[in-house]
Amino acid sequence: MNYPSWECAVTKMQGDPSWTVGSLFLLSCQGEETSLDQARLTIKNPEGRPHFLKIIEVKSLNLNEVQMVVTSYEVGGHARDQVQLTDQESSVDLLVPAFTIESVLSQAEDQKPYAPREAMTLSAPTALWVVLGIGALVLAAIISLRLRRAFQRRQLIESLKAHQTALSPFEQFHKELRSLQRSTSATLTEGTHLESFVKKLDELLRLFLVRELQIPALQWNARQISGEIRKQDPKLHRRVKNDLKLFFREIEKAHYANQKGEFQVNDCGQLIQICQRTTESIWKLRRVESI
Repeated sequence: MNYPSWECAVTKMQGDPSWTVGSLFLLSCQGEETSLDQARLTIKNPEGRPHFLKIIEVKSLNLNEVQMVVTSYEVGGHARDQVQLTDQESSVDLLVPAFTIESVLSQAEDQKPYAPREAMTLSAPTALWVVLGIGALVLAAIISLRLRRAFQRRQLIESLKAHQTALSPFEQFHKELRSLQRSTSATLTEGTHLESFVKKLDELLRLFLVRELQIPALQWNARQISGEIRKQDPKLHRRVKNDLKLFFREIEKAHYANQKGEFQVNDCGQLIQICQRTTESIWKLRRVESI
């Protein structure tokens, strides 16, 4: 599969002038627009070279640029090479320039291997405490998961109560969409309040998902929403996942473009079409499946 390519530059970190194993340096890359999840970013190194590059910190990320603090544990001169930056769903190819990593060991230093140490054994009381500690961690994880699910359920119930209506979720969505279009038609024509329109449109789709699928979409991000739909109804997820992903990606791009002053009034129409298509698909597919 061909991914977008981003050109990269490698620079030394301030206060760390060395280029040795484990030294930190800044990897700055940019290219064509691609939406990536900063929290899930990893580098996929070339085959057979698992220690070529490792992310230490993602300093900044937007649709066409990333800055990361990275390190390398692979000694030697490295020619210009390619690695893959991925969040497990979207990826870009990073074109890394040539650089050299030196060993921290002096060439004259005696590098004889250490003699093997005796195997460390645990006394019975120590082993018991280790087992009890592991058991406590597992129990804490289970309790934390159940509390999290209970909290999410409470969020859902509160959202449903707060946005309860006599109309069906689909009818309510279109009623609120028409109201939004009427209330913002004048300001949108003048090119103002674009940001508030985008936020409100995003909220309308999320409210539809709350009412129709009974998931806390107002509090969840796009990845959590998609995962819950896949869990509830795999067939429905396969049919609407692309439209959902497109809508949330376009919303993110609209926020970014608006900050740079590049978002246009005409772009609002495209967002409305995607939003309408997504809600209509979910509404119809769920009723076809229930027949």
